[in-house]
Amino acid sequence: MLTDARCYLEGEWTMDHVKARSLQLRNHPLFTLPCDGEKAASRLVINVEGVTTIDAAGCQLLTVWLSCLEFFGVNPALENPPEALLEAARRMGFDYTLEQYLGDK
Repeated sequence: MLTDARCYLEGEWTMDHVKARSLQLRNHPLFTLPCDGEKAASRLVINVEGVTTIDAAGCQLLTVWLSCLEFFGVNPALENPPEALLEAARRMGFDYTLEQYLGDK
């Protein structure tokens, strides 16, 4: 069983960077762990204060990754979201989805 883990997201989360970000997220160590028929009861704290820019493609990628983490039994929690990230999510309609992951879960 996993314990709480922490990761940091940073940089530009825009259409131009989706391919590279997608590969980074897909290769996250949590997805390479063997599963013995039960989901790993763990929590992943994701610090997003280093995200400098995000657009609709970045928001989509982030929300899909968060959903995948939940599918694998990980409870993701976003911390330190910059106001620019929250404002962009509001503008593009991703605020409700991302707010589900803010704070303690």
